[in-house]
Amino acid sequence: MSTASLEIALLKEFNNLMEEKYWDFLSMEWPYIKPKKYHRTDLRAVPNIDEVKKLLLKRLGPIPVFFFLTVIFPTKNYPGPYRPLEKGLLLLYHLVKGCSLEDMRRFITPSTFNDILSSFYKKDKGVNNALEDLISKKLHNMFSNI
Repeated sequence: MSTASLEIALLKEFNNLMEEKYWDFLSMEWPYIKPKKYHRTDLRAVPNIDEVKKLLLKRLGPIPVFFFLTVIFPTKNYPGPYRPLEKGLLLLYHLVKGCSLEDMRRFITPSTFNDILSSFYKKDKGVNNALEDLISKKLHNMFSNI
């Protein structure tokens, strides 16, 4: 197969992927999840969040982080008095780096982070796991086999 025909095939496959609208998240606004409970405390910034952002940008790049924060993370409401997007960044950092709860102490208390982890992985009783279904669908449809 010549280089020109390979480029044409790749461009065609790319255009097909873009037409299917699975990559629409790139133009999405930041999601807003209305809290189910009223918290008396104001939202706080996570200490050392710049360290988290630098590692995620270096290891993953901006598109996977944006995808996680706009498509996967907002499927649930997460406890704690911290900014929602920063909770998402901490969760992704934990997944990428493989830190223990104790390692995450320099950002937030282990008990709060455990609550966030539990909320993320918790399956709703009697209902299909929406997060698992969403991830399976996205992985199946967002990429090409070419």
